[in-house]
Amino acid sequence: MVREAHQKGDTEMLRRIYGYAEWCLEQKAKDLWNAAAVAFYEHLFDSHRSLWDQFVRWLSPRVVADCWGLWEWRLSAEELAEVRRLIAGCRKPLYQEARLTRRGA
Repeated sequence: MVREAHQKGDTEMLRRIYGYAEWCLEQKAKDLWNAAAVAFYEHLFDSHRSLWDQFVRWLSPRVVADCWGLWEWRLSAEELAEVRRLIAGCRKPLYQEARLTRRGA
C-alpha cells in the first residue's frame, strides 16, 4: 500500500500510513509497536530502491533510531550505507506531515 501511494504521489494516503505506523511504534502495548516495527518499518527497504529517497522523507529521527537495528539485520552493508546516506541528505523531511494526521488535523 505504501509503495503504491508513493508511486501515485498520494500525499494524503502517505500521511495516514506513516502517521499511523509511527503512532503504533510509540505505543506501550507490544502488539502495536511490534507490528509497526516488524510488519512495516522492517520491510520498508525490501524493494523499490528507486523510492528509498521518498521513504526516508517520512521517517522521523525517532523512527530511524528505533528501527535502525532492524535495518542493520535485514539490509546488506551497501544497502544500509545507501539508507544512511539518504537519511543524512534528506533536506525536505515530511514526517511532521504524518504527525498532523495523528493530531486530527
